This record gives sequence, C-alpha cells and structure tokens, in this order.
Amino acid sequence: MKHSDNLSLLFLKQNIGLRMSKGLSPFGRWIDGKLIEAEEGKVKIEIEVRKEMCNPIGNIHGGAIAGIMDEIMGIAVFSLGRENFYSTVNLAINYFATSDESQNIIVKSNVLKPGKNVINVECEIWDEEEKKLLAKGTSNLFKSSKEFSQL
Repeated sequence: MKHSDNLSLLFLKQNIGLRMSKGLSPFGRWIDGKLIEAEEGKVKIEIEVRKEMCNPIGNIHGGAIAGIMDEIMGIAVFSLGRENFYSTVNLAINYFATSDESQNIIVKSNVLKPGKNVINVECEIWDEEEKKLLAKGTSNLFKSSKEFSQL
C-alpha cells in the first residue's frame, strides 16, 4: 500500500480538531475525546475527565484509564491503514498520578512494532499541560479475521 492510499489516516487527519462522538467505536464515542494529532502509527487526543469516569473521591478511575488507553491504542493501530481489525490480547499499565473531574488529560499513543499479525503499541496519559505523566501502558493487538469493510 502506498502512503497516499492510507484511507484510515486520511479519515483521521480530516477529523483533527473534532470530537470522537461520531466514530466507529461506541466506547470511543462515550470517551468523546478531541483528536489533536494523527500520523501513521501515532495519535494524540485530549479528553475531559467527566464525573462518570471518576471514583468516589473524584479522581479518574484506574479502569477508566485502562479503557481510554485501550481505545486510543486501537486508534493508533487504525492509523496504519490495515484492512483487518486488531484486538487487544494484553494490556500493562503503570499509574503514576491522578486527574480530577473536569480536568483535561492528553493521551498519546504510538505503534512501536507494526508486525503483520501482532502489533505492539504504547500509550501515555498526561495532564493538560503535558508536564505530569499520569500513566503509561503497553499492549499487543492481534490481527482478527474481521475486516473494517465488514463493520
């Protein structure tokens, strides 16, 4: 595939500055982040921490962080322009700090190794100023038999 034939990346680039409320993924629509940057194998998204993402003391829930990372790493894989859907087979996260309700977080994901069947991806979640690292994770995604054209 020629770089110019990457329709997935073209779609993402056309949506820079827009919210994810109209994306393919129901979970991604729930997150409703704003796409800030998109390159092949790399995305950056801003997300507002909402009440339903928080634990009882008002900090973003660790499970919400895991879900956000999983979703954004999937978008980084999508940016490669592959025909098949890739599914998460593992997810490892280190948590360093937290964020409060109504604050924005910056989520950056980068494909480390774009294998044919297994793709290795990393993700970082930062505070809005990108000065404090909140969490860092890695994941492997496995090629499924489902093609995007079937979605």
